[in-house]
Amino acid sequence: MTGSPPSAPTPRATWRLVSAAAVVAGALVACARPEAPRGGPEDRTPPYILEAEPDTFAQVPPGLQEIRFRFSERISERASTGTLNDAVLVSPSVGNVQVRHQRDGIEVRVQDGLQAGQVYRITVLPVIVDMFGNRLQDAFDLVLSTGGTPVPNVVAGVAEDRITGRPVEGARVEAAFGFGTDTVIHWNFTDPEGIYSLRYVPDGSYDLRVYEDRNRNGELDPTEPRAGPFPGQIQTPLDTAFAVVSLIAPDTTPPRLTSAEAVDSSAVLLTFDDFLEPLLDLGTLSVTVADSAAGSEVEIELMNEVDFSTREGGEGPPTDQAPVPDPPPVDTAGAGPPDGSGAPETVADRTQPRVGLSGLPLPAQTLYGVLGTPLQAGVTYRVEISGLVNIAGTGQGGGEAMLTWEPPPPDTTPQADSIPGGDPAGDSVPPDTIPPDTLFFQRSQASLSPRSPAFRREGLNLDGAHR
Repeated sequence: MTGSPPSAPTPRATWRLVSAAAVVAGALVACARPEAPRGGPEDRTPPYILEAEPDTFAQVPPGLQEIRFRFSERISERASTGTLNDAVLVSPSVGNVQVRHQRDGIEVRVQDGLQAGQVYRITVLPVIVDMFGNRLQDAFDLVLSTGGTPVPNVVAGVAEDRITGRPVEGARVEAAFGFGTDTVIHWNFTDPEGIYSLRYVPDGSYDLRVYEDRNRNGELDPTEPRAGPFPGQIQTPLDTAFAVVSLIAPDTTPPRLTSAEAVDSSAVLLTFDDFLEPLLDLGTLSVTVADSAAGSEVEIELMNEVDFSTREGGEGPPTDQAPVPDPPPVDTAGAGPPDGSGAPETVADRTQPRVGLSGLPLPAQTLYGVLGTPLQAGVTYRVEISGLVNIAGTGQGGGEAMLTWEPPPPDTTPQADSIPGGDPAGDSVPPDTIPPDTLFFQRSQASLSPRSPAFRREGLNLDGAHR
């Protein structure tokens, strides 16, 4: 008996086989996809460097091109800011540096190789992140030598903004050491507090330059804020040179007077389009205030805000200033602690000079003028000033402006009631008191009169006894 040949699978069975294969393949792909285990604890541990190759303080041959850093976990191909090429710096400068991502770390490639007879500092900046976004906490320094002896000399300091006095983060700091006809530039960036540190620099003299490398091209561009160059010296081994530098953007235009305003009849406020040099001797400026019609000049003495506020605080406010009413009471129930940044400025604040991290006074865009003769109401005056210097050192500034003083309007605030509250007469009804029924009281008195019939019917005498 011969068996019949197996029948071909029906279209329905074929569809089921293909569907099952697709499900299995999809499951395998899903299993191969890297992801955090569901329901597990969130990874909040930042990565750190386990190993550097070559090791720190190693003597390496000149021309070395590759340095590797291995991390505690897999890291991202993207830095928290910039690119991976911006995450590593090599000092002294060596030209083109490329950073390549690897599964367990990074590889730094120096295109031209390390030069002979130098001590290099390779810094991994805290912009490296792991696969969960955790960032490397601190910068990591690797020190290598191609023939020089590593000596922990340090060029350090703080970079501030000359206008605001606040620290400057991310500024490029360069210390150029001269060796005959060669110049070796050690460099680094300032941290969020404006602090910079160039470690393992050689002995000798150097020129320090700090600037905001906004386009990260490693060069000082014409419009970038800068400080220096300043001369410095590493005297002996194990020396530390410290300096606070103030960055200012270049400005080739002189400051101009934009407005003049009467503070009161005896003082004017001058405003300029640029920040002025605060250390400028105001006595060297030429300034006049004159009646534009009659041409008669008014004597004027220039002051900065601190000196003017001190004068006003000592002598009291001018009598022709409009009185300032007291602010209404504020219900502070439920409010949080006071915010010092939003507190109003007081006279005491204005009488203290504002200084930066360097201790230098901060610049302003205003000057005050105290007049020897009061301004006349409704008269237009012309103010002219010259000899100004801006904070960048550009001089020959000045200009003119017109002003007219008008007396303040009379105080129309209604006077408060001078009669104090309370009950001076003592004849008012206390609160929550029910007034008596006076009609009932009068009737009761009448019914108890000795001459009333009710009194006689009750048989009462004047002593309240029965007859």
